[in-house]
Amino acid sequence: MNRYIPIIVTLAFNILGGYYAKLSAISLAQNTSIKYTLIAIACYGMGFLSYVVALRFIPLFIAQSILSTQYVAVILLSILVFNETISPTQGIGIVLVFSGLILLLMK
Repeated sequence: MNRYIPIIVTLAFNILGGYYAKLSAISLAQNTSIKYTLIAIACYGMGFLSYVVALRFIPLFIAQSILSTQYVAVILLSILVFNETISPTQGIGIVLVFSGLILLLMK
């Protein structure tokens, strides 16, 4: 098994958790349903479990570095799906996160 698969699964669940947390906030503000809240909790729970598995295969600092990209992914998702905007400074931050990850993963 590729040792990075569990951390990629963690990343996917955490990104989905952020997406559903936003939908939850919208639906709770409209007093409609808690189904998105429950889905977000499930995604974050599955993300935690896959994170525990990932830590068996990769060092903590690598795992955390890879997971830092989830913030970038959630920002991009919020722009595409929820029409949110980012400032130029935040755009520079996105580039820095990816640059740092590349530097950490280089041998």
